[in-house]
Amino acid sequence: DEILTEAKERTKVYGEPMPTLFKETLRSSVAVFNAKDMTPFRNHGSVIFIDDAQHAMSPFAGNGANMAIMHGYQLADQLVHAKDLTTAIKSYDDLSIPRSTSAINMSRRSIAIGHSQGFWKYMWVTVLKLMGWYFGLNYQHDQQSN
Repeated sequence: DEILTEAKERTKVYGEPMPTLFKETLRSSVAVFNAKDMTPFRNHGSVIFIDDAQHAMSPFAGNGANMAIMHGYQLADQLVHAKDLTTAIKSYDDLSIPRSTSAINMSRRSIAIGHSQGFWKYMWVTVLKLMGWYFGLNYQHDQQSN
């Protein structure tokens, strides 16, 4: 209940459907775990690491499937078109590491924004409200949801 209470407090500015989602959440399904990311590394040796094995990132980043598809495609493309395995792996790393690093950095920023408190929380909520207003979205807090 403590986790749901904190989640409700942090998202109260959004209104529906958030209150309904919290009300319908099974208490037994709520869990806390520490998600860590890992700096991407270059492959070497006889094993080729791809995707999360090469650059684990928080599951909250929202890039998992996109990154997996892109990495699988790029590795296959390099294996088909490169002159040898060593060149294919180097070319794959040259493509995947910068993109993975960028996605991890974006994930860290998103998580920092989502978990901000105090002044920074107020600033981000204000920015989101202004963006909502600008794009015609309504993020008014529903007083009846308390």
